[in-house]
Amino acid sequence: MNKWAVEIGNEHVITWLCVQLVVENPELRLESLKWVLEHKDDIKKADLTVVAEPLTSCLVDKDSKVRKEAEKVIIEVMPFTGLEPFSRKVMSLKPA
Repeated sequence: MNKWAVEIGNEHVITWLCVQLVVENPELRLESLKWVLEHKDDIKKADLTVVAEPLTSCLVDKDSKVRKEAEKVIIEVMPFTGLEPFSRKVMSLKPA
């Protein structure tokens, strides 16, 4: 990811990684979320119009580490997207 970020910019990698979170792969999800958090200063530059659904899907992952990292990323993203995109997605989740 770091090599890609050097070539295209962290903000583009953040957007791409968030979109890839829909893949049901706990290792991919966890490492992607960690990378985004390591580069959280660039979140505001990323295209955040597509990240609410993938991030919300991580909140119901079987792996508790993925859920915790997703919460951290959502906290960093929400100031730039607002509450609404996440509210709509959370309403469609099944209660725990």
